[in-house]
Amino acid sequence: MKKAFTLIELLIVVALIAIISTLAVTKLGNVRETSARKVSLANQVQIGRSVDSYMTLNNGRIDRLDSLLDDEVALQGGNGFYDSTGSSLSRTGAGFYLGPDDAGFPLPEAVADADSGLTPNLVNNVFVPYSLSKAEVNALANRGFRYVMRHATYANADPRTAYGNKGDDGAYLTDDKTVGLDPVRSACIPRAITNGMVVAAISPFTPAGRAIYRDCGMQLLATHETAAEYRASESEVKAEVAAQGGALLAFGLGAEASIIGDIRGGLDVEPICTYPNKKFYNRYILLFRVRTTTNAGLLEFAGVIDPCGNTVRAAREAIATL
Repeated sequence: MKKAFTLIELLIVVALIAIISTLAVTKLGNVRETSARKVSLANQVQIGRSVDSYMTLNNGRIDRLDSLLDDEVALQGGNGFYDSTGSSLSRTGAGFYLGPDDAGFPLPEAVADADSGLTPNLVNNVFVPYSLSKAEVNALANRGFRYVMRHATYANADPRTAYGNKGDDGAYLTDDKTVGLDPVRSACIPRAITNGMVVAAISPFTPAGRAIYRDCGMQLLATHETAAEYRASESEVKAEVAAQGGALLAFGLGAEASIIGDIRGGLDVEPICTYPNKKFYNRYILLFRVRTTTNAGLLEFAGVIDPCGNTVRAAREAIATL
């Protein structure tokens, strides 16, 4: 007569199967994330090379990158931060792109799986508002950088109605009335770069931001232990940044950028990063430094960060720890 399994034995077998299944799923998840991050790193390297090549072939000209602040930041104050003197870093200010305000009309499925805004880590630890000075605006214009693409945050409104049918460049917007519903395509309003305009910059007031400066070749020293200590020495930090050549300005690499689809070089299509949560911004971000020591000014490409704020170096280190 065959002996049956006891209840204890069955429970042990079930427990072992559950443990093995958990380990297998975890391992598979790690493999997928590692693969996605490796693809993202390869994209960053390729983007960096392409931007360098494009700016060389086009006499340093690059235009129509995405503003990482939304349309609620008014040029003359409003709900956002504004500084008419320009060339200033602030640790406060509204307006970082957090996605459309209303995804329920008329096509909620249009945004269900798309990115809706910047990651909290970027907004809290990496980005700060930066007000452009007249000299910086002139330096950007001399290098062909005249427009940024503003995000349309109100998904339940026709962008053409909300923005007077045209962007600042005088061009009509797309006839697709749902463009404002899709966060991937919502940076659709051309706005002229002007004195006092606020753009995103890399924060020198946090350890995460300073690490990006160092990875981009600026020797900002880790002179404090905590973010609070960086902020407590705001004037000292600003002076240090100025001495190193100025703030790192951050712009998204969207589909409307001049570097996308240009026969003179650049990238064929807009690259998308897949490993962040889909509800977050999934475009790559270009970093620039504006030097205004000469009359013409100098726009320097400084590097690429992924949508989580990782430089190429940080991305390699992150992959090694997975």
